[in-house]
Amino acid sequence: MAVDLDRVIRFDLDHRGVGTITHALRLLYTGEFVDAAEALRLGYLTAVVDPVDLTAEVRKLTDAILEGSPFAQRRIKDLVMNGLTSDVGSHMQRHVTALSDCFKSDDHREGVASFLENRPADFKGT
Repeated sequence: MAVDLDRVIRFDLDHRGVGTITHALRLLYTGEFVDAAEALRLGYLTAVVDPVDLTAEVRKLTDAILEGSPFAQRRIKDLVMNGLTSDVGSHMQRHVTALSDCFKSDDHREGVASFLENRPADFKGT
């Protein structure tokens, strides 16, 4: 069965945040409180950890983020934040521009070199 990826992407972008918004409105309208497990299920949290493990878990997440390219991460954040309120065509054009910029960046060259040399990347954000 063939999948029309363009239709899937457009459906996803056209329906972005719908579930989250409806849950948020329900909580706002009713004043209902939710526990951590329910907040996780609704997508308001990405993880629930024991307080004893919190510092270690934050460190793991921070380290994982810091391993990435700041150049690409800036564009990812911009695409996500601006994509929430823009039309699909404009959003997809920004994707093309961001990918083009990333492939031309020093961080991309460093990422490829570090992979080929089997070493950690030393990204500079340029």
